[in-house]
Amino acid sequence: MRYSLILLAIFPLIAISSPVYKWVDEAGIVHYTQTPPTRGNAVILSPQLPEVPPSQPDSPPQPPQNSAPKPDPRAEQEKLRQAEEERQNRCAIAQARLQELNNSRRVAVQDASGEYRRIDDDERAVLISQAEEIIRQDCQ
Repeated sequence: MRYSLILLAIFPLIAISSPVYKWVDEAGIVHYTQTPPTRGNAVILSPQLPEVPPSQPDSPPQPPQNSAPKPDPRAEQEKLRQAEEERQNRCAIAQARLQELNNSRRVAVQDASGEYRRIDDDERAVLISQAEEIIRQDCQ
């Protein structure tokens, strides 16, 4: 049992160290063998072991390099421009809404079903405070 384990461990090393011959017979069939053909030419294929870099146990592990692409400055400027445009649009809408809420006696809003209904004074106060908050945030 012990000898069979040793042979199993050594066998891959023997297979790697022996040459491999590649040759083509008269019928055009490619053969790979460990012995050269009796007739014809053969190419010796030497096994290539992968190169293992030397280990450096004393060096600390290196953090992975950040390979994320850098953002395009023009794209960033475009995003900033769009954000500023949206902010100005929200500001204008809130100012118009606040003016309408303060100047009109009767205000109607459209509900989810598409119907218009009048709002009472409590609802008007809530809408005014919401518009004032948007103006505070976006109209600077």
